[in-house]
Amino acid sequence: MNKINFKQKKYVIPALLYLPILGVGYLFCDLFSTKVKPISSLSETNYLNPDLPEARVDEGLGSKRDNMISAFGDVKDITAVETADGDSVKGKEDYESRYSDKEATTVKQNIDELEQLREMQRKLKQTVADAKSSKSSKEDLVLPISSEERNARTPPKRQGYG
Repeated sequence: MNKINFKQKKYVIPALLYLPILGVGYLFCDLFSTKVKPISSLSETNYLNPDLPEARVDEGLGSKRDNMISAFGDVKDITAVETADGDSVKGKEDYESRYSDKEATTVKQNIDELEQLREMQRKLKQTVADAKSSKSSKEDLVLPISSEERNARTPPKRQGYG
């Protein structure tokens, strides 16, 4: 096994610089050290503290309205809907549909299908209500058959593949 030659530059230079770098780091950290000033008005409790201190608010904060006026000026708009008519140059006359013809027909078809579905549901509810209200509804009901009866009525399946 080879012995390490500690007199080489790659070992001597870091050993000589190690202590001065640690000293500069300590002085740098000591330069920016902060000490916590004890505050006597704080109290520690195990539960909720009902005695909260008063908030220290600067007098220059102002109200919400005053701050908005100073930031944006005195705006006279009451609602955003008021300016909807003035969004375009001509007003309401230049409104055009944003749908293409194909999209418009698709939307109309979807609305028609939805109305047909609602009509079918209404008819279904009506027939159910009629069936419940009729006196002979119990006589018209068919009892479900058992699995043995179903198997007896179905033809047997082929066993071979040939």
